Amino acid sequence: MSNPDKGNEWWRAKRRRLIASRGGKCGNCGATEQLEFAHKKPTGLNGRGRGFKDRVRDVMLHPRRYALLCRPCHDVMDGRTVRRAGERDW
Repeated sequence: MSNPDKGNEWWRAKRRRLIASRGGKCGNCGATEQLEFAHKKPTGLNGRGRGFKDRVRDVMLHPRRYALLCRPCHDVMDGRTVRRAGERDW
């Protein structure tokens, strides 16, 4: 029987490499924690429930469609919270 954690670790390692390839920090504020890949253009998808592996795979296939953001900046970009003064206007 195979170990399911072994496959999951491959995806986590791939995600870490993708983050490192983008400088390892939020493209808006420079934070290094709670990093996420955010769609640059609205997709109509609501929430973060698409699935970890699917998101990593899509970032690998379509890297220009995504921005690396921390969770608070991602929330601002998606309109879930109000933008603070000095933040980028997406």
